[in-house]
Amino acid sequence: MEPTQASAGRSASEWALHQLLDLIQSGSLGPGDRLPPERNLATRLGVSRGMAREAISALVTMGVLESRHGAGVFVTSLEPATVLPRLVPVVGIMAGNHPEDMARLHAQIEEAAAARAAARATPDSLAALTQALTALRIAQHEPAPRGHRDRFKQTIWRLSDDRFHRAVANIAEDPVAEGMILLLRGSREHAECASDEVLRLHESLVRAIADHEPDAARHIARTLVDLELAAHAAPPGAAPAETRPGRAVAGPAAGPAATADEPVDDRAVAEWFRDAKLGLIVHWGIYSVPGWAPLPPDTADGARPGTAEETPGRYFAEWYQASLREGPTADHHEREHQGRPYRSFLPAFQSALREWSPQSWADDFAACGARYVVQVAKHHDGFLLWPSRVRHPRDEEWRASRDVVGEMAAAVRQHGMRFGIFYSSGADWSFDPEAVTGASDAETSRPTGTEYARYVEAQWRELIETYRPDGLWNDTGYPAAGDARRLIRDYRALVPDGVATERFRTSEAGIVPAPPEGGPWESVRPVGLSFGWNRQESAEHTLTGPELVLMLMDVVARNGNLLLGVSPDDHGALPPHQLAALRYLGQWLERFGAAVYATRPWQRATASTADGRTVWFTRDKAGENLYLTVESGATGRAAAEGAETEIVGLRLPPDARPVLLDGGGPVAHHAGSRGSVLRLPASPADSPVTVLRLSPAI
Repeated sequence: MEPTQASAGRSASEWALHQLLDLIQSGSLGPGDRLPPERNLATRLGVSRGMAREAISALVTMGVLESRHGAGVFVTSLEPATVLPRLVPVVGIMAGNHPEDMARLHAQIEEAAAARAAARATPDSLAALTQALTALRIAQHEPAPRGHRDRFKQTIWRLSDDRFHRAVANIAEDPVAEGMILLLRGSREHAECASDEVLRLHESLVRAIADHEPDAARHIARTLVDLELAAHAAPPGAAPAETRPGRAVAGPAAGPAATADEPVDDRAVAEWFRDAKLGLIVHWGIYSVPGWAPLPPDTADGARPGTAEETPGRYFAEWYQASLREGPTADHHEREHQGRPYRSFLPAFQSALREWSPQSWADDFAACGARYVVQVAKHHDGFLLWPSRVRHPRDEEWRASRDVVGEMAAAVRQHGMRFGIFYSSGADWSFDPEAVTGASDAETSRPTGTEYARYVEAQWRELIETYRPDGLWNDTGYPAAGDARRLIRDYRALVPDGVATERFRTSEAGIVPAPPEGGPWESVRPVGLSFGWNRQESAEHTLTGPELVLMLMDVVARNGNLLLGVSPDDHGALPPHQLAALRYLGQWLERFGAAVYATRPWQRATASTADGRTVWFTRDKAGENLYLTVESGATGRAAAEGAETEIVGLRLPPDARPVLLDGGGPVAHHAGSRGSVLRLPASPADSPVTVLRLSPAI
């Protein structure tokens, strides 16, 4: 019988997961063993088949199990270097749901690293540790800037503390421990224990390591972790310094959730980004040659998913390579391309590059009203779209014959638009194509070790130094052996007004894909269903121009930017149905852009009319003008001339003088029972909204 949540003390899914882990940890199922059939396993665990299936899926994602096509599911070797990168998406969740288990794991890893460091320390290896200790002393005792004392001290302490623990793991010669320590510390909001007691423990740990006392080092490390975690768990007012809860943020395209280290400060995001409001991201690569993905079941009749996050990776054409082992894409590939290798599409793409016109793209993007353009430099297939000087250790020819990134940067900037770079840091299937057996494990099959981490960092630094991008759009996390914080700090030293997305999964990055508490954010979704070109998509699968207008207003009113994915085809041409919708948006912005560009959120983002239509509010940065964007009727027909529209909850002062943004005509209003009643003219036939300006703003 399946245990209930009450009897198990947790949900049925968690119970099944723990039961299966117990079988593995007890040795009943060892490395290389095949799991029993699902029905038998469910009976053995005492759960339903559905719960058993969920537990298996979770452990496959973590790398504890692996699915071998046609052969079954097997227990992996459980080598830490293999499992570590796969833990990134789940550690934050586990820390929130099982803090005691994670605290115990954290302490054990830091104890072992400290003891090993004490056994292996040399005068040379101790130098970095003593430098990190000096940084901690400075962080504790150096005066902080007036008005920013707590935040400044917390930030400096955290960075110095991470540096300290990396140095301990380096002395221990254990990169896996280093990655795990940073991963576990990053999974929770730091307690920011910048206290004399904690500093003394750090000093004692350095002495124990320098004196080659493993037992003492182990004990001190355990005491230090316990103290930090106790401070982290303390109620407000009891912690040594202010603590703030972590915030879960969703990934833009079928990626796992991450936990931001700190809430985003409006001032930490460049002004140009907050003013831009509309961007385009371009996916064009080898995957554009086959240009195919199955349509989601609920889109067979032309319906469209609401956001990119709702569409699983298997429906993205840019994931074509990851789907060649099984499923609809594999069947299509066998039928249309006789199962030939993914690499065989390279000559066709290089041929398309010879005819490609970056200026034509940039002309179209500017006409669409975009203020920034993000170019994919490397997607998950590892193909490079710039002439990198960084050597690929396995495939030097896996790159474009033209500098797509550089040529796009020049063309975009000629139009006055900002230029950003997208780069897949965590996933790169070119390092081990055999590791990806299907779209379900494509993101979690990531290269491990320092070789790949060095490769990623060298390429990011090359892109930054060569093209000076205005923004860094990372994807699938960052290698565990790398240092994303340092990369972003160095980037901002070179490009002071540069922005970076939270998909680096570090507090140094700031742009998040979900609305925080009043902070800036970015919504990312394709104009159609897939970011990469899917030859199956048509106008019925593409957002219309009016739908883009409504989506943009909904994002902007909530203090966000909208980043829309465009999908050039196998010849580098923008699909006509995408271009038509974007041109409509651009023409609308030419008339009503004052309610969008360089605006900020008002006291409230939206309201409703008495008949259920949405009203969006934005204001200019000076606070002098308030814009009301009123949705047209649900049927799309223009409202009758002089129809009265009551906005629920909005009370305009009697002397307020709203005018039409397009034309400047005055709009009469009076008080109604539920809010102000406006006498609007007929809705424009070529706009899904009526836009008003109120000056001065209320």
